[in-house]
Amino acid sequence: MSSLILTPDSISLGSLRSIGALSPMSPASVVVKTDPLTILTPTTPTANYALLATKPTVFVRPSLVVDIDSGLNDSYVVQKDVTLYFMNITLEKWIYGSLSSILEFLVSKNGKISLVKNMRERDSNNIDKDSTSVLEAKADWLKDHILSESKTRAILVKIMRELGLKWFELPHRESLVKDVLKRYLKNKLKRMVEGDDDDE
Repeated sequence: MSSLILTPDSISLGSLRSIGALSPMSPASVVVKTDPLTILTPTTPTANYALLATKPTVFVRPSLVVDIDSGLNDSYVVQKDVTLYFMNITLEKWIYGSLSSILEFLVSKNGKISLVKNMRERDSNNIDKDSTSVLEAKADWLKDHILSESKTRAILVKIMRELGLKWFELPHRESLVKDVLKRYLKNKLKRMVEGDDDDE
């Protein structure tokens, strides 16, 4: 391997470019190696901007994703716990918040809960006037007549089948389950009011 010692006075910028040896110039001499595999290095501590501008190469090793079946999905206890969780949170929390429009399908007369007679009555039904005990009685009616434990389980199984989810994943998809339950309750009650219920 041969080397050349050059000074700024003995070589021009153009000749440095022609031999591929362009590096930040300093008043001191520059060692230029003619071997193409060596890196040009100034003899004084000046920054090598050509090296700073290059991006590092990152090698990504392909990884294998393995789905380990822990047995939780087949556990009766997990299935029952998840079913009861969604049934209870729907009838004890969501029904008084984002699902409160469902309660407009029910009226309280003489301490007894029943369905509205038609959709016009539902539209004029103001649940803001209902007492806490009436609202709780409506939630109990929904549990007894529509959203039983077995019905909640059937809805959850349908969600899992369509989306490829497992039982233990459902609590992490709470907003999705809430939307599905809201649509189910609303459509079911509407069909019941219109006399078009086929109990799917």
